[in-house]
Amino acid sequence: RIVCLPNTKPPIDSRDAVNSFYSRAAALPIHMNLAGCLTQKCEGRDLAELFDMHQAGAIAFTDGTRPISDSGMLLRGLQYTKPFNGLIMQFPLDLSLSGSSEIAESPVSIRMGMKGIPAIAEELMVARDLKLLEYFEGKLHIGPVTTAGSLDLIRKAKKRFPGLSASTNIANLVFNDEVLTDFNPNWKVKPVLRPKEDMKALVRAISEGTLDIISSGHNPQALENKMMDFQQASPGMIALETCVPLALSNLLSETGIEMGNLLDFFTHHPRRVFGLPEISVQEGSPAEITHFDSSKWIFETKDIRSKSKNTPLLGKEFTHKVVGVFTKGKYLER
Repeated sequence: RIVCLPNTKPPIDSRDAVNSFYSRAAALPIHMNLAGCLTQKCEGRDLAELFDMHQAGAIAFTDGTRPISDSGMLLRGLQYTKPFNGLIMQFPLDLSLSGSSEIAESPVSIRMGMKGIPAIAEELMVARDLKLLEYFEGKLHIGPVTTAGSLDLIRKAKKRFPGLSASTNIANLVFNDEVLTDFNPNWKVKPVLRPKEDMKALVRAISEGTLDIISSGHNPQALENKMMDFQQASPGMIALETCVPLALSNLLSETGIEMGNLLDFFTHHPRRVFGLPEISVQEGSPAEITHFDSSKWIFETKDIRSKSKNTPLLGKEFTHKVVGVFTKGKYLER
């Protein structure tokens, strides 16, 4: 089961677009859910057809990786979605502070000779969003978050706001900006990889429950968008096929939590946040089960089913591998 973002071409910002999505998704072998645009065309100017999209099956509203910079727009979104318990997802980044930078501000960015995005560019947006939630309480999901400062704000706010949830991408939990020093465009992602101290804070936030979801951050790019120098390359990497192996290979020892509890960040927790029905493994229940084993394997190009191949993880050894899924009454082998 996958939740798709709406900032496609064209954006999914109307009842007809949502209906079209689900009509095409019905023939796919897995379940697809959709977050609709919060604003028309994800441009941040006017609210989209939120209630109509909700009735058509949109389970959340977001402008994807475009932050809602207009405070009044986000407030109106919270107010409009409150009557039908709608969820708004916000990408936390103050564009006036991030500018055109696409790596984190840190000693690494200085060594690379590049201007970086300061942590405050994310943290100010998180603080503003939480202040809006204090003024009008609704359902708000913030993420992916990347800094220790953002986590401190969210940790305190979650004690007051039951409708608040947060996430981070698997790449931000496992890698830090030191990997950028070889200027490999495949390591250029959005949100940016942060220094090791922030990465460790994210791992702690998983252990303590400050974060609710580990998202794949799957953002495939065309080959030509990566076959250029680092500064010109588009941010993004494929991650659907490696997010669970990365988590199980790296985070079990780092977090100290049990495998089942770690997997909850991909399964039960997202269902709760998005208001999806719970799935239990028992006779007579519909099966939505991922089948994996714990054997070691090397990630190679032949393992990639995505149309895009942009990943820096080729040649990496994993200790867990997804081999199939039970879904829609069938077993699908990888």
